[in-house]
Amino acid sequence: MVALTEIIGTPLEYDSMAERVREKYLLRNVFVNPNYVVSFKENEVLIEKSKKGTLVEGISPSVSFTQLTLTSSCHGMIKIDVVGSLEQIAEKFNGG
Repeated sequence: MVALTEIIGTPLEYDSMAERVREKYLLRNVFVNPNYVVSFKENEVLIEKSKKGTLVEGISPSVSFTQLTLTSSCHGMIKIDVVGSLEQIAEKFNGG
């Protein structure tokens, strides 16, 4: 199992001035079985949001985010977003 930090967006309220739903982001620990990882890629949406403003207190705007695609026997494919660049996440899965 590989320990990662997942970032989760939870909707707060609709901002009629900005015409979008405001979100609050939370972090939690997650353990991923490497046998179920199909792919991972940069999450450009979270990276851009982070550059525009703080997503989670204490996280630098320069932090990257990666989206993992996992197989699931019940749900087909599921996606989770984790804190770290592609290189950092690949290193964790390669035993680093």
